Amino acid sequence: MLERFRAFLDDPSRGDSDYQVSYADHFFNVRSLFARSDSLDVLPIFPEVEGTLGETQNTAKDEQTYTYGLRMKLNGTVGTIPSTFFYYTSLLDPDSPDHQERLKSAWWNPRSFAGEVLQMAILYYALFLIPDDDVFLNRLWQFLGRLRTDSAEKKGNCFGGSASSYSTRVPHRQDRRNSSKKRDSPSKPSYANRQLDRHRFRSTAISPFVAVSCVWMTIA
Repeated sequence: MLERFRAFLDDPSRGDSDYQVSYADHFFNVRSLFARSDSLDVLPIFPEVEGTLGETQNTAKDEQTYTYGLRMKLNGTVGTIPSTFFYYTSLLDPDSPDHQERLKSAWWNPRSFAGEVLQMAILYYALFLIPDDDVFLNRLWQFLGRLRTDSAEKKGNCFGGSASSYSTRVPHRQDRRNSSKKRDSPSKPSYANRQLDRHRFRSTAISPFVAVSCVWMTIA
């Protein structure tokens, strides 16, 4: 689905004006928002490859070792919040204290946060709330249209509704695993829940760089 989202951004039949959105009196171009190298940092899961950190050669064993740097973000906890996913979706809610503080406080950059909110809203809507079907693009364009033309109040309600949908549809797996409450009948998992359950990871929010070595051996 991420490939479809990238194709949505790169649609040659669309002009930049089609990608104009705004929030809290700050205007952005969606293409520009996602052209930044850190545009996908709001995802709860992503790998970051640093590249080759070095290499060593052992002539006695006829081995050459290449060391690569990897960092993985694996939907871990953020402080007392059970997952990175919940941390970001809670920031979407315009009624949350964190959202209001970052949008209005002089200690934060309101424009930067407004852009981050739009990034989260668009990316999470595309990847977690709408299914990958024939009307995927139509739904995404409709959502973008709302972010372009709706009033600030309606946009706030839209973000708040999305945050509520995430919190009710995607319970933290740790909570479900430790829960002893029995259900009368199994319920069908939501689309967003199925998307997250594809990833069977357990880790901190952002792991430190890990050196991974690959040994190349020459066999006579």
